[in-house]
Amino acid sequence: MPIQKRKPLKAIRMTAMKDNAYIGNAERIIEKEYKLPKGSVRHLLSNGRDAPLTWKLRKLLRDWRNSRIMSAMVLPFTITNENSSRELPPSLTAFRTREPGDAHLYSVAAAKGTLLFLSYVEWESGNREVRVEEVESDVSNVHRLTHGLRLSIERVLFDGRWYDCFALRSARLNSDDTWSNLYDVSPRAIDEAAGYPAMQALAELGVEHG
Repeated sequence: MPIQKRKPLKAIRMTAMKDNAYIGNAERIIEKEYKLPKGSVRHLLSNGRDAPLTWKLRKLLRDWRNSRIMSAMVLPFTITNENSSRELPPSLTAFRTREPGDAHLYSVAAAKGTLLFLSYVEWESGNREVRVEEVESDVSNVHRLTHGLRLSIERVLFDGRWYDCFALRSARLNSDDTWSNLYDVSPRAIDEAAGYPAMQALAELGVEHG
């Protein structure tokens, strides 16, 4: 059995210090934006009495940290938060349920002048999905993304803990230029299809493959 190299303790401590710096920065921004007393965000997170507010704060901190990580990555596309959101009435979800939700808009500039507008939807149940709302591209096949091929993120209870899970699946272009159905793929196949280390990028954002 090969021996796995462990990350040096110093590197682990430095990573933790960087994460704490991001979180501390986010806490101060939230306190300023919501006009909260200094230290109140840290108190709420450690206390946890107000569950909905605590969940919102944790989400804000996670998004802040992830945005810092994403900005340091070299990606073959550019994601822009359009800072636009809307409430959705009870709608059909990727999980075949009808629920209200909140949709947040992002734009993605990709190769060959392709521009995608994505909605990141958080449903009432806690499940989420990413779907393409609009495409601006001369590549005809990309327009297929506006009706299907959503990324669904499901809340799953496992061993007493809740996890956000999504399946590694892919769809290919057939020889006749039509799309195939979704099928399970390996992490290596995901990297090869993306043309860059996508799984490494996901791991840096805290995603575990298992």
